[in-house]
Amino acid sequence: MIYVEKQSKLTIVTNDNKKVEEAVVSVVTESDEGKIEILPNHTKSIISTIPTVTTFISSDGKEKNLFTSSGIIYIDNNSIKFCCDSINWPEEIDLDRAKLAEERAKKRLSEKGNTDTERAKNALLRAKARIEIKKNI
Repeated sequence: MIYVEKQSKLTIVTNDNKKVEEAVVSVVTESDEGKIEILPNHTKSIISTIPTVTTFISSDGKEKNLFTSSGIIYIDNNSIKFCCDSINWPEEIDLDRAKLAEERAKKRLSEKGNTDTERAKNALLRAKARIEIKKNI
């Protein structure tokens, strides 16, 4: 076990009661403004996230990746609380299903008169992130 003096407590919760609790030295995810890394002693913040592959390094030095949907991260006093709609570990993702979702989202975005482009854009982001994490196992 690697001794790490500075660490944060990461808690990820979802609507369907999935939960991750881990002592971490780093969390990398994506906000509305781009990729962000959260390290111990990070300033107090509230961050809106988009669907992406979130990577964290646990206090024992192991890197872990999981899909996280849109959500909110609250950071305070070395506590990282991440609330999102859903999470998936790589082994939980069906690659064929993700590819079909990507095709559907692209089709919806290309249709003229589509009134729900934001929903289609989010679906495309989710599908791409799931494909990315599955391919990098």
